[in-house]
Amino acid sequence: MPSHSSIGFVGFNPEKAKIAEALQLHLYGTIRVYDTFSDSVELTGAGQVQRSDSVHHVVQHSQIVWIEEKDAEALSETLLGSSSGLIHCMQRQDNPKITYEARLTDQLQALPKDASLMLECLALPDYYQDLASRFTEAGRTDIKILDCSVVAPSSRTKSSIWISGSGAAIESVAFLSKAHDNVHVISGGLGSANKLRLTSCLMETTHAVTAAEATGLASKAGIDANEIYSIIINAAGNSSAYEELVPHMLQGNSQVKPSIESLLHNI
Repeated sequence: MPSHSSIGFVGFNPEKAKIAEALQLHLYGTIRVYDTFSDSVELTGAGQVQRSDSVHHVVQHSQIVWIEEKDAEALSETLLGSSSGLIHCMQRQDNPKITYEARLTDQLQALPKDASLMLECLALPDYYQDLASRFTEAGRTDIKILDCSVVAPSSRTKSSIWISGSGAAIESVAFLSKAHDNVHVISGGLGSANKLRLTSCLMETTHAVTAAEATGLASKAGIDANEIYSIIINAAGNSSAYEELVPHMLQGNSQVKPSIESLLHNI
């Protein structure tokens, strides 16, 4: 059985590596990671951080599991889908007649009793509530579900973690304050952090696209692009998406491509 001080990360990236390293410094306990992203992250400091070969292994041996995916479809696949999935059933995986609910009911037994499940992805507001209902129907009311979002730092702000869920769920991840100095509990229950993040992304991308259009039109009018940029970032309602990306574009920095792709994905 996992100890209370065991945490698993599914979807390990540089930000999670920093959190894992901070937890190690506070002797939080065993940390297991499974990388669902294409670019593998090197573990910083050996210590108690162990790399697992499946989601199932991480979940089985962790009292707190933090799963990050790019969207709801990918998260559902991690929870239900492939042979490495959290609630994948080896006996039933090839049976097309087994329903979503049946697979969920069978495979939730992989989660330890009273486990906390932190889910991080951009999804429609009802997604987390629906998932929580399915867990309840499967008889796992002991599992504490939270939605969370790690907001990347910008030139004006530090990175932050937004979390929401029931009081008991929030209390179960109090360890986060030891690993990160900018943790915010979003009121309103499960799904609230995701709503805030989704709204923020919509505002960011809408502003970035509009500001880019204004930049193009002003450039055609003969105004220097750098001057336009300075005006826009100092205007009310500026977005970090525009502020962070445009300097790379003006300098012809091709390494910003992943950030641009992320912006387009959000749009």
